[in-house]
Amino acid sequence: MPPLAEWACRSSGICTPISSDIQNQIKEMVSKVYMLRRKSKSLLDVAKQAVEMAIEQSEEEAMTWLNKIISESQLPAAEVTGL
Repeated sequence: MPPLAEWACRSSGICTPISSDIQNQIKEMVSKVYMLRRKSKSLLDVAKQAVEMAIEQSEEEAMTWLNKIISESQLPAAEVTGL
């Protein structure tokens, strides 16, 4: 019988074993969620800085800076700008 950590228990109280493939899929998904969360926080910080720059300096300077940040990252511009 697998250890209790390898069982999925439903609200009805019925527990069934979880295969190692499913466990690995869950582990990969959780890791991806944390990575995407870090990335989204970073993108939000960049967007905040760009808005501040547009207000304090000019929209043109903010867009130039933002395009530089995008080109230095490994993200395609469409992914960053939402296009």
